[in-house]
Amino acid sequence: MHPIGMSTDFFPMEVRAMGTMFLTCSCWGSNIIVSSTFLTMMKSLTPSGAFGFYAAICGIGYILIYLGYPEVSGLTLEEIREVFQHGFGVSYARQLRKDNKEIIKERMKNREKPIAAGH
Repeated sequence: MHPIGMSTDFFPMEVRAMGTMFLTCSCWGSNIIVSSTFLTMMKSLTPSGAFGFYAAICGIGYILIYLGYPEVSGLTLEEIREVFQHGFGVSYARQLRKDNKEIIKERMKNREKPIAAGH
């Protein structure tokens, strides 16, 4: 998913514009860094070295995002705000989503079955 698309789920309304601005700036900033260093790295590190360097950065970024970015899909804005009251909130968000799924399953299980036609 594109980082800017995440802002609609991630930021409360009162800071959504500022958060989207920071997301856009970080996305464009990283693009400028890559485009301004790529040709120099191709000459100094060889093509394999340049692509390996960028692949390593992507791998490290993937791990950092996995460990430090809470999954907030299915949570309300109030729940997301609560997640960030617990530091990065990764484990708290995971538990909150698990609890929400259990609540939904319980509601579906307790729901009355429809009466079959003719009975």
